[in-house]
Amino acid sequence: MFKKYGIGSLDNYLTQEELSELLESMEAEFPEVVTPVEIGKSAEGREISGYLFSAAPNEKRPSILLNGAHHARELTSISMVVWLMLRFLYSWEQGQTDIYSRLVQNNSVYFIPVVNTDGF
Repeated sequence: MFKKYGIGSLDNYLTQEELSELLESMEAEFPEVVTPVEIGKSAEGREISGYLFSAAPNEKRPSILLNGAHHARELTSISMVVWLMLRFLYSWEQGQTDIYSRLVQNNSVYFIPVVNTDGF
């Protein structure tokens, strides 16, 4: 699963375009567990969006928030959030019963790869 997503063209980091394509492909491939969310707007009016991973997105459950790019040009933190998203989906896809799958099964896990959308 990880190989098909590849690495980014910005010194192995993802560009904004590549990140958007990757996130859209995750949403399309795993609609039963991935739900897009918008948490607000930036100071410059850009959407701050992310994804909810949950086996029951409409149920009230304990929540976990994982986010990146609080500051401008924090490319490593974006990569860490994306890696975690892929890791969660890999476990889900493989039907594993590890911590990642259990978290998705029993919680609402929110991923916000880029909090500071003005500074990407």
